[in-house]
Amino acid sequence: MGRAFHPVIFAFYPVLFLYSRNTDITSFEVAAWPLVIALAGGAVLWLLAYLASRNAAKSALFVSLFVFLFFAFGHLHTYVHRWVLDMGFYFGKKEHAEFILKGRISLGLVFISVVLLGLAAWRLFKARAETTSVLTVAANVMALVLLAMPILTLVFASFTRDAESASVRAAQVTTESGLVARLGYKPDIYNIVLDGYGRKDTLKEFYSFDNQEFLTFLEEKGFVIAPNSRANYNWTMLSLASFLNMKYINELTEDVGIDSRNRARPFVMTRDNAIARFLGTHGYRFVHLQSSWGSTMMNPYADEQISCRGGVFQEDFYRVLLNSSALKMWEPSVGVGLAECHLNNLATLEKIGPTQGPKFVFVHFVPPHHPYVFDRDGNVLRQATVSNQFEWQKRLWGDRDLYLGQMHYMNTRIRGVIEAILATSENPPIIVLHSDHGPQILEGEERTEGRDYNRARYANLATFYLPGANESLIPPDITLVNVYRTILNEYFDAGFEILDNHYFRSEYLRPYDFAPVTFNE
Repeated sequence: MGRAFHPVIFAFYPVLFLYSRNTDITSFEVAAWPLVIALAGGAVLWLLAYLASRNAAKSALFVSLFVFLFFAFGHLHTYVHRWVLDMGFYFGKKEHAEFILKGRISLGLVFISVVLLGLAAWRLFKARAETTSVLTVAANVMALVLLAMPILTLVFASFTRDAESASVRAAQVTTESGLVARLGYKPDIYNIVLDGYGRKDTLKEFYSFDNQEFLTFLEEKGFVIAPNSRANYNWTMLSLASFLNMKYINELTEDVGIDSRNRARPFVMTRDNAIARFLGTHGYRFVHLQSSWGSTMMNPYADEQISCRGGVFQEDFYRVLLNSSALKMWEPSVGVGLAECHLNNLATLEKIGPTQGPKFVFVHFVPPHHPYVFDRDGNVLRQATVSNQFEWQKRLWGDRDLYLGQMHYMNTRIRGVIEAILATSENPPIIVLHSDHGPQILEGEERTEGRDYNRARYANLATFYLPGANESLIPPDITLVNVYRTILNEYFDAGFEILDNHYFRSEYLRPYDFAPVTFNE
């Protein structure tokens, strides 16, 4: 096929580039299949183009353009979609507007791509050999330059990983102290996060809802409820990163940049977290139930990941890769259904008790946070997927009836989960049932600023089943940063300092521009 080789490089470059930027959270096994498919796909397309044109150089240039348009499609689609929304254009009825808009953008981009490919084919057919030769050399050079970037990144990452591997491994603790020694066993630990679940007083004041029935159930089972608990941060990715590492994370302002929107650092901190590492030194297996959201959607650092479905878009790497390509047009049909994901995780929790321990089981449920996929009886309201879940939330926090309906259903199911775990566990486990933050109070279409927003947003659910521990162990005003400092000190004599309570707020588009929040209650 002549001197051209650029089509094959252009075909697998997007996959290799994405992998090189995510080696800390993506295994090579995950990236291997897309690499093979991209290589094979590029080669097959080139062969077909060659058979049609009988000119290796011209067919190579045509295929490289096709590959470029294929992998640029998703990025262009996202850009146009945001621009149209910013301009305030809508199509059709409100509940269907998003679907119609995305469909029209897809059709428009397909039309433009077909026109460009047609013009390219016509120009290449008429091009002289000298012109084709110059374009081939330029394309080859560009392909090699592009290829060098991810390769250098991978080499550097490999050296860094090897240098740090010894310090990452911690020695196993052979002799236990603290409450674990007195109990005579290492209790399984279940950490269940219910996203956006409000504290009792918040639900009463802002939703006119009395949640006492659910809380009474927990108390009768032996749970301790912190009536004045609070989150330390107002966004999930920050709250979970802080909670799971038992520290304030304001250093991200300097490390990432005060104007940055990059979510990579808190995502990695959530997955490769201090609690799991500490428990690992005490012989615990880290079991992660894959969720439908961001940093908890998967976890390569876990000893075991349990999928809530296994669709293509459940794997972060595949989801990002496919969303950047022309395959974005089919994302709803290959995505993991949110309702199915949540239901499967609930079912997993109900039967995981007898499995090998000691284990640290972490699961993050998006409900009762929107999108509202369940009514109070568990009927599925919308068939949203992992990849389009935040396009169905037209009224967001403002639809309080749907929020309460979804909360009611989760209350019912979590009761079943608690009963199953307690009934099937060989020894009484530790259960931490909490939310990452409270609900976001809205007035009309906009969120309320100031006192009401802060009072509701930081007032999270915090309940604890702690076998053998004194009921006074958990202070009434505990914050998330101190939850495991308190528990690990009690059960493992860990010696963690209990931190002063601080609260920080940031805007969604400036997550690392932290401002202190104070409460005078």
